[in-house]
Amino acid sequence: MRQIVGITEFRNQLSGLAERIVQTREPVVVIRESRPELVVSSYEAYQEREEELLKNKALALLNQGQVAFKSYLRKRGIDPEELSDKEAGKILDEC
Repeated sequence: MRQIVGITEFRNQLSGLAERIVQTREPVVVIRESRPELVVSSYEAYQEREEELLKNKALALLNQGQVAFKSYLRKRGIDPEELSDKEAGKILDEC
């Protein structure tokens, strides 16, 4: 369960909270005036989230490229489902 602390408590207990965040790998939400202001996370957990985001962006770009390439092939009268990887590579090399 995500821990929520006020900004004053966060400031007063920073060392202990930092240790707990690193050990549990669970982020802490810091609120100010009853509204979330910060999310504090371990660096390792942050890196993992960043890598996952980059991976998802790369997969989305690959998918967009695949859709665009299939569209390009269809416009040239080529059925992408009938194309071998070698033939597709040759077409890409020509571009």
